[in-house]
Amino acid sequence: MDHVRSHGTQSRYPAGAGFAALLAALLVLGGCASTGGPRVSPKDADIARVHLQAAEEMLQRGNPELALRRVLKALEHDPTNPRAYMEAGRIYAANRQPGLARKYYLKALELAPDDPAVVNDYGRFLCQQGSTAEGERLFLRLAEDPEPHLRAVAFANAGLCALRIPDADRAAQYFRAAVEADPTLAVAYYQLARIYFDKQRYPQAQRAIRSYFEYAAPTPKALLLAMRIADKSGDNAAFERYGEQLLKDFAGTAQGREAARLLGTRLGVPSSANPARHPAKLLREVWIMALPPDHYTLRLLETPNERAMGFIARAFPLPETMAYYRRNRSGGPQYVLIYGDFATRNAAQRALNGLPKDLKALKPRITRVAHVQAEIQQSTP
Repeated sequence: MDHVRSHGTQSRYPAGAGFAALLAALLVLGGCASTGGPRVSPKDADIARVHLQAAEEMLQRGNPELALRRVLKALEHDPTNPRAYMEAGRIYAANRQPGLARKYYLKALELAPDDPAVVNDYGRFLCQQGSTAEGERLFLRLAEDPEPHLRAVAFANAGLCALRIPDADRAAQYFRAAVEADPTLAVAYYQLARIYFDKQRYPQAQRAIRSYFEYAAPTPKALLLAMRIADKSGDNAAFERYGEQLLKDFAGTAQGREAARLLGTRLGVPSSANPARHPAKLLREVWIMALPPDHYTLRLLETPNERAMGFIARAFPLPETMAYYRRNRSGGPQYVLIYGDFATRNAAQRALNGLPKDLKALKPRITRVAHVQAEIQQSTP
């Protein structure tokens, strides 16, 4: 599990960022103040900074090997720069060389023992390597900082470290401390929602995930978690709302496909393995009444749940037009979904044969447009 990075002392987390951004960076990287060591000329210090900037650009381009060369060049010019040691530690850690990573992190910590970026990054590395007790100690050291957001980041990282043990109860204590220090730290709410959900404390999980959405943009993982929490809480409206947002914004993801499956189960209809990002346009009675009466259409579904109409249109991207109409019944209104306008029965049969397997499970049938139009007229006041 990644950890929250704390670089510098920026005081606010940008509310619109998603969960991945939360775990990647919360604070802008600031310069690391060195303590002691040999004196370095201003010229060499400037050259080192240029090499570090170039290293960052190379990392952004996905070239860690060249980035490391630049970092080591920076250290040749300025062996007192803790940021350069920290960057070398990161690169070695990412390259699965923990021995070298630890060596450079320890040097960075020696040069800047009170620098939040160094302490936080080394603590994150330790937790990822399984040295959770040592990593937690570093994060709790940071948690004594007077700056609220920095304290919150430290507590959140201590919580992520505790989850690696795993110790969910201790992690929850850290995440609660994080939001007490900074009520806008969305990652802490997300982790609390996960912990509460796993412990079947659904009201608390629901409050936590709602708080997460107040301070962070929805992500597929967060929306699916919210959907599951709403399901267990009996909040059907929230369940469908989160599911429909997943289908709208993240249809191609694994979470989008799972949302389609869950929604389909709830609505009593199957779902495609690959729901469409943009649903087929659903037309209504006006379009149906304008069709030639001697044409044919496919009657896909009749249900009292109007939401099933839009769900099928999104879950099954089909080439022909979909439309639905309301039909009055003694037990309440029913909604009928039809598909396509076909001039001949043979054309309608070919379309029926070409339907996805899941839609065929609904047992669609061919019907004359005139019959559909008569049903609409009977239900019109």
